[in-house]
Amino acid sequence: MLENIYVKNFVLIDEISLNFNERLNIFTGETGAGKSLIIDAISLLMGKRANAEYLKNSDHPAIIEAVITIENPQSKHLLNELAIDYDDDQIIVSREIKPNGKSLFKLNNRSITSANLKLLLNNEIDIHSQHDTNYLLDDNHHLMILDRFIDDEDLKKQVSESYHEYLKTSKKIKSLNEQTFNPAQMEFLKSQVQEIDNLNMNESEYDELTKQVKSYESKANNLALMQQIREELANFNEGDLYNISKELTKLDDENINKLQEQLLDCYYNLDSIKQELLANLNNDDFDETTYNEMQERLFNANRIIRKYGTNFNQLTEAYEKMQEELNAYEQKEDILAELNTKLTKQLKIYNKYAQRLHELRVKKAEELSILVKKEITDLSLPNADFKVEFNEAMNELGIDDVTFMVSMNKNQPFAKLNKVASGGELNRLMLALKVIFTKANHISTVIFDEIDTGVSGSVAFNIGAKMHKLARDVQVFSVTHLAPVACFADYYYQVSKIDDKDTTNTKVQLLDENGIIEELALITSGNIDETSKQTAHNLRERSLKMKEV
Repeated sequence: MLENIYVKNFVLIDEISLNFNERLNIFTGETGAGKSLIIDAISLLMGKRANAEYLKNSDHPAIIEAVITIENPQSKHLLNELAIDYDDDQIIVSREIKPNGKSLFKLNNRSITSANLKLLLNNEIDIHSQHDTNYLLDDNHHLMILDRFIDDEDLKKQVSESYHEYLKTSKKIKSLNEQTFNPAQMEFLKSQVQEIDNLNMNESEYDELTKQVKSYESKANNLALMQQIREELANFNEGDLYNISKELTKLDDENINKLQEQLLDCYYNLDSIKQELLANLNNDDFDETTYNEMQERLFNANRIIRKYGTNFNQLTEAYEKMQEELNAYEQKEDILAELNTKLTKQLKIYNKYAQRLHELRVKKAEELSILVKKEITDLSLPNADFKVEFNEAMNELGIDDVTFMVSMNKNQPFAKLNKVASGGELNRLMLALKVIFTKANHISTVIFDEIDTGVSGSVAFNIGAKMHKLARDVQVFSVTHLAPVACFADYYYQVSKIDDKDTTNTKVQLLDENGIIEELALITSGNIDETSKQTAHNLRERSLKMKEV
């Protein structure tokens, strides 16, 4: 439910904040006052394309912000997926339209994509405009509308997935049947496959071989230096230190004796270090034959890799592709037989799910026809009838192609909507569908923007009554120019235009009961006098009595 909307610097609106209530909210006003601006603002919040033309003052951004109580389980699921916290089932959504035409969307003060915000709000708010009537006239949308009434996503998913599996196999069969093989090319392909087979190497072995060759290369680079150090150590005569130490013992000098002991320690330490160095400089673990063999194998592997790609993974992919093509050449008939068997099984699975969906659609189409008939009878179309016509198809949506058919008068044959229904009749039919689908799809707010176009009198009164009945279950907004519709308002908003010497501003005011009577009188006769006020009062009294039924 839409609790509040704040709009700033938007078309004719300087700044406005409106609190809304449940049930039926009516907006009326003179032509050009901007009575559809609030609806336009909500549409923009839901992702409608915007540009800088919406800015009243082009130097400053336009801001639209709304507080919404969410009721649809799908909305709560999406919020959890987006990891967005919310309290008491309320969210705050906003859109800022900048002077350069770009927009910034936020949800609970966090940036969000327009696609995600649109997905969220479409679960909560449904706006009816002339576009929706055009949508209803397009046969291509009728199956989607029926499936919304069915509301079985799991079954539709099974149909779609099984169809795509079937389609994938069909394409393989078609490709194999159309494929021509050149014997010379196949021989060359065999030689390529054999070359990779002869390499007889997997990726882990290649990685290990690369690592070992690098290790051996490091050892090889050290060989010359190690030999030089061994020669220098061999020529170094540490015995001289020992001899000097012996001679020093002959001197009777306490300080020299201490130095003689240190020199002798140096001799023993140096000898130990020399022996350890010689031991570590041994290269018994370096096998030149093994090193040469590994180098040759790695060189051969890299040559083949470069021939078919840039890394071992690409070599594997190329090998598998060539092997598949070669198998297709050598075992075409066997592969075709296997694929055709697979295709038959997949078609059987698809038909099972599609038939189940078809039976459900037929059952629900009958229920829908009964409900639509009841609703349009209440909308002053007592002789109209509605049915769903089924034709055969085969695609990811199933085996059905459906068309909505209507008969608007007695003994009139059924025909497509665009052949027999006038604009006013289409609006009433759309209203009937909105009443049915709003409840089925857990929509919490429904908005009608001049749905009463093309009707008047008792028909308009019945439309108002139908909106009020719908508003018992959901929040309803309606922009109208007809008093027989507006008189059903639970909350009545007057939209007016204020002109001064520099600018024009739109004002929206919530009316009390006296204000409602005066506004009804004004839109009924164009002026407010005792006669028009009495007419408005009678109309209001009549609607209030119907509300009690």
